[in-house]
Parts: sequence; C-alpha cells; structure tokens
Amino acid sequence: VASLLMISITYVIGQMTGAGVAFSRFLEVDPNTGLLIASGVVFVYAVLGGMKGITYTQVAQYIVLIIAYTIPAVFISMQLTGNPIPQL
Repeated sequence: VASLLMISITYVIGQMTGAGVAFSRFLEVDPNTGLLIASGVVFVYAVLGGMKGITYTQVAQYIVLIIAYTIPAVFISMQLTGNPIPQL
C-alpha cells in the first residue's frame, strides 16, 4: 500500500509540475504562479466534469503515448528492413 501511495504521489507531482511549466510559459508568468493556475484549472475541470472526465483525459493521453511510440518504431523498421513490422 505504501509503494502504491508513493507511486501515485510521484505521478501527481510530475503531472502538476509539467502543467505548471506549460501554463507559466504560455501565460509568461512565474513557474509558481503557473503551478497555481494549473492546479485551479485541474480543480475546476474535476468539479465540473467529475472523475469520469479525468478518466477520459487519461485514456486520451494513453492513446497519444501509444501512437507517439509506435510511429517512430514503424519508420525505423521501414528504414532498416523495408517492412513496417520487423518480425515479419
């Protein structure tokens, strides 16, 4: 249970830090201010959309990650073997 808690906290810290950096660069404010703005946006999104909305957002993130890892692998495979699936 303790390891799951530590993993979850680490994940949340990374997500919120990234969101804070993104907001601070987009709005050209201090990173701490960006973090507060990002926290507010996430809170409002969670309140208005509920946890179901956040779950759908995570599904979209996973789809983007899968595509982001698959596309370069296919192109590298095409260059090296001439086949998009090197196992074939």
